[in-house]
Parts: sequence; structure tokens; C-alpha cells
Amino acid sequence: MQTSLKLLALAAALSLVLSGMARAQNSAAADLTQLEAETTLLKARARKLDVQAQIATRQAEIGRLAAPVASAGANITVRAIEGIGTPLYATLQLDNGEMVDVKAGDVLANGVKVVSVTRDTVMVQRKRGKPFRLASAIAALRQAPPALALPLPAGLPPMPPPPGSAR
Repeated sequence: MQTSLKLLALAAALSLVLSGMARAQNSAAADLTQLEAETTLLKARARKLDVQAQIATRQAEIGRLAAPVASAGANITVRAIEGIGTPLYATLQLDNGEMVDVKAGDVLANGVKVVSVTRDTVMVQRKRGKPFRLASAIAALRQAPPALALPLPAGLPPMPPPPGSAR
């Protein structure tokens, strides 16, 4: 009987130990699951921050690339292009009103380099920038309607035909 009691006590103690171990294992498994969930969440947040940083970098790059056209050449205007063959020369009006004659390869006082001069365009480039076309007063004049095509003010008689022309 004593042996049975001892076995019963041993079985009870063993069941308590095993149930404690099972709870500890369940607790450890729950802790591991919680850690994995938190790790996944933190990785997702880190990835989101990386993507936001990439977007901000691209937007800054786009802004930087768009800016030189507006700032570098906004105050330089092509007034004339002249020459026979090569090299062609361009007369530029700077933002301070000064007129300068340039050819391809010349560098202006503000650091802008003349890349090329053709019959229709003047291409310039800032240091480490992309070449861009200067605004041209010549193109604006070519697009304007000729003075003879303008209507006469109201109330004036029509102009007589040129001398020697048949009526």
C-alpha cells in the first residue's frame, strides 16, 4: 500500500511538473509568436520609411533638374544670330541689360557656357547641368504678323495703290 501511495504521489508530482512545463512551452510559443508579429510589423514600417525617403529623393532630383531652365537662362535672351558658315555668332542680352556677342565654346560671366549656335537656336549649359535652349526674341518676331497685315484704324480711307500698278 505504501508503494501505491508513493507511486500515486510520484504520479501527482510528475503531472504537476509536466503541466507546468506545458504551460511554460505554451507561454514560450506565445512569446515567440508575439515577437515574430512585432518583427514583421517593424520590418514593414522600416520598408515604408525607405520608400518615403526614395520618393523624397526623386522629388528633390526632379525639382533640381527642372530649376536650371527657369533660373539659368530665364534672364538671357537671344537678340540676333549672324555669320556666314562657321562659326555663327549670337548677340545675347543678359539680365542686367548688357549685350554680348558669343560663339560656341564661350563662357559668360555668370558661368553659363555656350554649347552651340545654329541658325535658329542657341544652346547653353550651366556647370554640371544639362544643355538647354535660350529664349529667342528672333523667334517671337518671326511669329508676329507682318506690319502690313494689320488693319487700318477705323475711319481712315483705304490706301491708294502703288504708282504704276494697274487698277
